[in-house]
Formats: sequence, C-alpha cells, structure tokens
Amino acid sequence: MAAEFKVEIVTPEKVRYEGTASALTLPGASGEMGVLAHHEPLVALLDPGHTRLQTSDGAHLFASGEGFVQIHDNKATVIVEFAETVDEVNRAAAEESLSKAQAALAEQVTTEEVRRRTMTVVKAAQARLSLRTERR
Repeated sequence: MAAEFKVEIVTPEKVRYEGTASALTLPGASGEMGVLAHHEPLVALLDPGHTRLQTSDGAHLFASGEGFVQIHDNKATVIVEFAETVDEVNRAAAEESLSKAQAALAEQVTTEEVRRRTMTVVKAAQARLSLRTERR
C-alpha cells in the first residue's frame, strides 16, 4: 500500500473532502502537479480544472475553481472557489457561462485583468463540462 497523507479540500461553502490519500493531482497555474506523501513544503496557485484524489476507497474527481494549495507536514490543504463532482455540475449553467465568456473574449476585451478573469471563467466552465469525460 502506498504511503498516505492528509488532504483537505475547502470551498467558501464547505469542506468538500477531509481524509487521507495516496496521491493528489491538481491543476497548477503552471501546469498539472502531482502530490504524494512527504512532499516538500509548497504554496502554489491553482487554475480551474480537475482535482483528483486516490484514496483507499478509490478515485475521487472534482471540477475545481481557482485557488491555491499549501503542503506542509504531510498535509495538503486545497482552497478553491468551487469543487463539484460530476453529479453536482449544472451543465446548462456551465454552458451558458462558457458562451458568455467566449462572447466577451470575441469582443476583444481591453484590459489584461478583464481578459484574465474572463479566461478563468472559460477554464472553470470547461472543467465542469469536461468532468464527465474525465471520470475514471
């Protein structure tokens, strides 16, 4: 059995997961990142995407929003805007959000900050919509 570490996934609404895992995969701002037991201390920004946990119960998959992860003392604390399972995703709302964000981008948004926030909305909607195909 692989070594385990503590994991906590927190959103503004509630704690989405609290327990142990043998592996955690996160959508880092610089690309996908993997975490195993006894990882070096780290604080990293997260982009919207998919958060995967491997636990003794099996795999858990969430569409997750922007946030950050802190790893310290064999514990990973993930704080994100949202974390939804495939059954919790509102497909119609995600499609509408994606459509509006893509329309805003097509209008050639003027400031870099507005463009960055709009791209975050696009990534969040895409994460929600692609969750079903990522389910393993």
